Amino acid sequence: MGTRRAGRPWGPIRSETREGHTLAQFMREQIDAKGITLAELGKEINFSKGQVSANLSGATPRKEFITALIRVTETSPTKRERKTAYALELLRKVTTSQSNEIESDRTISDRASDASLTQRLIASLESQVQLERSLRLANQTIWFLLGRQVKIEPEVEGDNSPTRLPANTNRRTLPDGPAKPAVPINPLQERQSVFDLYSMSPLAFEGLVRELFQRMGYGSWAENKDIRANHGFDAVVTDPAPLVGGIVIVEVKRYRKLVGFEIVRAFAGAIEDQRATKGILITSSWFGKASHEFAARHGRIELIDGSALAALIQQYMGITAIPPVPPSHRDDQPDS
Repeated sequence: MGTRRAGRPWGPIRSETREGHTLAQFMREQIDAKGITLAELGKEINFSKGQVSANLSGATPRKEFITALIRVTETSPTKRERKTAYALELLRKVTTSQSNEIESDRTISDRASDASLTQRLIASLESQVQLERSLRLANQTIWFLLGRQVKIEPEVEGDNSPTRLPANTNRRTLPDGPAKPAVPINPLQERQSVFDLYSMSPLAFEGLVRELFQRMGYGSWAENKDIRANHGFDAVVTDPAPLVGGIVIVEVKRYRKLVGFEIVRAFAGAIEDQRATKGILITSSWFGKASHEFAARHGRIELIDGSALAALIQQYMGITAIPPVPPSHRDDQPDS
């Protein structure tokens, strides 16, 4: 059990380090050499008997305890200084060893945490890929259903009453222009079709624009009916382009006449209100000179008229689209 102190045996030293064991043994030897009990030592150095016993059993002692113990047990100033330096060096090694163990445990914990985070990220990416596949399949199904519809939307914008053409009629006469075929199309299947943008229903037209944006590389098309009603735009997309990309709001207008300047001005307000990177206003018809000048001054509005939209549809989707009115037949009266 070790050296005796004042007629009683020492207990085992429970230190986890070699330096800690050596330090406890050194302090015990000082007490045995002095021939005092733990209670007497505690009174001399102002520590309780329990604290003295714990520090001598392998617990990491405080610096004050070590210096006080040597001061009481060693009378020679030279030996006292030498023993104090030796004991404090052992204490420093004990403290350093414990710090390294704590840091090692922390490193292991951090690595485990990083591994868990990586697994969660992988699971999240797999879920996102699965969601993208499901959305793509749903989008194809919607286009298939839209391509089978036979209802022709009313000529006047804002009129919700459905109308149908006579059974022997398959063409629609436009003001001041030649007739165009009114054929509902499925862009994913009728790749070689030539169709009139205005002949599509508003829902099909908006779906066509959404599919076009996906083909162009935009992501995360988010549509909300409440947003449309309260904030003046149809959807929010993300532009993945570095530095200049970000949140983009989109407004889609299936018109056959001029898009009024007040619509462009209100769209500019929606861009500022939503703090978007930019806004894209798309129409099947065209914009006036005032609208183009305003968009150029604003700097964050992109106007895509029917001709530009038809070119993009041809480029990215392989479909030939015709705007409602040729440039030579356009007038300056806004669509009602």
